[in-house]
Amino acid sequence: MEIKIRNLNAATVCHIDELAHKKGISRNQLLCEWLDQIAIMEGLVQLESKYERMYSGVIEMMKETNLVLEQAVKTNQTILQKINETEKKG
Repeated sequence: MEIKIRNLNAATVCHIDELAHKKGISRNQLLCEWLDQIAIMEGLVQLESKYERMYSGVIEMMKETNLVLEQAVKTNQTILQKINETEKKG
């Protein structure tokens, strides 16, 4: 596929040409590599955002689970205390 870019600054084109020359590739190849990297990075940014939202949700669920477990431990301690008191009386 072909893409045309108009009105680039001459200094910018020269700099791109220098970078391509240093890498031993054509301007076209360098620009193709850069555009591929931009496309990949956009996908990675979206993926990272998705995982950040998912991670936040998991953290919230873990906090809620921790509260439930703490309450269950307190309940179990109360029950054990009552059992011990009953055994001492009986």
